Amino acid sequence: MNDQIIFIPLDKIKPRKNLKTSLAYLRRMEKCDKNLLIYDLLLPVEKNKDDNSYLLVGGYDKYKYILSSGRKTAPCIIEPSSNKENQQNIKILRRLSNNGDSSKENRQIVLGLIRATSSAIEPILKTIGLTGSEYTNNYTYHSNIPKEFINEYTSEKTMNWIEKLSLTQEVKNFLYERAGFPKGTSKRLTQEKMNLIQKLLNQRPQFYDLGIKKQIKILGSSINFRGIYLELLKSMVDEFYEVPKVI
Repeated sequence: MNDQIIFIPLDKIKPRKNLKTSLAYLRRMEKCDKNLLIYDLLLPVEKNKDDNSYLLVGGYDKYKYILSSGRKTAPCIIEPSSNKENQQNIKILRRLSNNGDSSKENRQIVLGLIRATSSAIEPILKTIGLTGSEYTNNYTYHSNIPKEFINEYTSEKTMNWIEKLSLTQEVKNFLYERAGFPKGTSKRLTQEKMNLIQKLLNQRPQFYDLGIKKQIKILGSSINFRGIYLELLKSMVDEFYEVPKVI
C-alpha cells in the first residue's frame, strides 16, 4: 500500500455504484465542514492503469459529501490493485459494515471526557456537527427526571420525551420504569412504542381526562401492543377454525 496521501481530482475517482448516503450524515458533515481534517475525508482507491482513473473501494459516504461540498479534489490513499473485480466488490462490502465504533454510547463517553475538561460545551458542539437542541435532547437527562429511574438501559432521548408529556408524575414514573427495562424485553418502552403512544395522544386528547389507573392501563397496552395483537389473531383463528364432527 502507498502510505502517502495524495489529492486526486474528483473527476478521476470512479465509484463502483451510486450507493445511498443518509441525509443525516451529509447534514452533520456540513455543520462541521470548516473543522474537517484530511482523515475525515480520506478515501481508499485503486488505480486503473488502462485509463489512469481511480476506483473508489471504500468511504462512499465521505465521497458523496465531498461531491456535495463543491470540492474539486479528495485526499486519497492508493491501495494495491485487486486481481479480480469481485475482490474489489468484497472490499467495498466489508467496509460498508466496518463502523464498529459508531454508536451513541461511544459518543456519550467522549462527550463526557470533553465536559470534564471544558467549562463550555456549546462552542465545541459546532465543531462536531451537533446542535444545542440535539445535545440537550439526546445526550443529557432533564433535571426533572428522577435519578432512580436512570440506568444502563435508559436513553436520554426516551426519558426526555416522557418528561415533556403533560402527564401526572405517577403516570410518568410508569413510563420511566418501562424505559429502563432491558433491551429485547417485550414490556420495554421503545421508539416504535413511543410513536404509537404519541399518535394516540394526538388523536385522542380525551386520554388526558381519564383517571391515573386508566391512563396507565392504556399505556401498558400500548407498550404491549404486539402481544395484544397476537392474542387477537389467535382468537380469530380459534373463531374461524371448525373442529371436524365425529360421526
